[in-house]
Amino acid sequence: MIVEKKTFITAMFVLLTAIIGVVFNSPIVCRACVLLLFVICILRGMREKYFLNPYYMFALVPFTLLIYANISNYHLDLTVNTWLIAIINIASFVIALDFTPEYKHLEKCKGVGDGIQLAEHTIILLVLGFMPTVYTLVLGGIMPLASIFTLFSSGAIVCALKSRNKVLIGIVISVFIISWVGYVSKSSVLTFAIAILIGYEKYYVESAKQKRRLIVLAILGLLLMIAAFSFANQGRGSKSGMNAVQYYATYGDLTWNRNASLLMPYMYMTTPWANLQYVMETQANHTYGLWLIKPLISYFQFDSLFSKFYELRAYSNFNTFTYLAYCFKDFGFWGSCISSVFLGIFTKKVYSRFTVSRSPLDVACYILVAQAVVEMFFSNHFFTQSYPFSIVVIMGIYKLVFCKNYDVELETCLKEIE
Repeated sequence: MIVEKKTFITAMFVLLTAIIGVVFNSPIVCRACVLLLFVICILRGMREKYFLNPYYMFALVPFTLLIYANISNYHLDLTVNTWLIAIINIASFVIALDFTPEYKHLEKCKGVGDGIQLAEHTIILLVLGFMPTVYTLVLGGIMPLASIFTLFSSGAIVCALKSRNKVLIGIVISVFIISWVGYVSKSSVLTFAIAILIGYEKYYVESAKQKRRLIVLAILGLLLMIAAFSFANQGRGSKSGMNAVQYYATYGDLTWNRNASLLMPYMYMTTPWANLQYVMETQANHTYGLWLIKPLISYFQFDSLFSKFYELRAYSNFNTFTYLAYCFKDFGFWGSCISSVFLGIFTKKVYSRFTVSRSPLDVACYILVAQAVVEMFFSNHFFTQSYPFSIVVIMGIYKLVFCKNYDVELETCLKEIE
């Protein structure tokens, strides 16, 4: 409780400083507030047992705002209001993470058994996860509920990693690589990378040396993702970092004197903030919770009835919006923190269950929630794609159907307590 109290006091100080920044209309003071929030995320992340925790991942939100600068026609000079709504929501998310109670229903941390049982569930989850791919290859078109079935594949990865069976792990990895032939999305690669890293930390990291190895792997993965951006701009007429600089210098009035390969990552990380401001200034009609409940109405196929309300116009052809744009559309400037608090509570519940459970099904749930948190600077996958909620639902159903007779799988310390 001491940690939560310190975080709360610091966050209140941040908000007070932000108010001072607004009163004096000072973006510099507001930037200092965001810097402090970034430091809070890092300090809180350092206290967690797991390196791949939501505090570190969410730190990308304040980080991308800190590095924001108006360097091209794709950017805007951010107003104090844009800084303030970011400060309010970043603080709200972090406070919700800290103050939400830990996951208590330990009897629901059902596992999938060990040995041959673990191998069987790996294959079951793998088959379920790649049914949409097989359906498309054999019959063409898109399989009904394809986006739901593909989520099972993350469970297959975790089951294979937990088994420590090299053959089984090789089979799962091979299926993923084969499925990427001809078409691969950055999102699917990111899911795979996060699943490997989180599964490795959960089941293999037992010493400080292994944790350092994990950090190195995470950094290498980050560098790989940055390198991948060099190919993401092919549709805009360039195929390399230097070509991208030349292209945007010609058509975007670009000012860039850093490494050319960093331009595209920088554009993707910062332009969502310009789009947020553009939405606030030009699309202030609110949806009063429609974005918040979109995952629910999508399950019942009612979202098409509200399609005209789910439209956001971007400032440029970089058409991604930081997660705050959807919060603002729902509840306005001050009410936007409602969505941030909700997301903080949900993330904490899934993460805290992950910390106490050794069930690969619970680890799979956290993997997709972690991915959504990583991309909060970029978009709001909680509301737009719904997979963080869907994985919790389908893994709960999977436990009811396949795992009724299996034991609860908890961390060793909790087993000893019980």
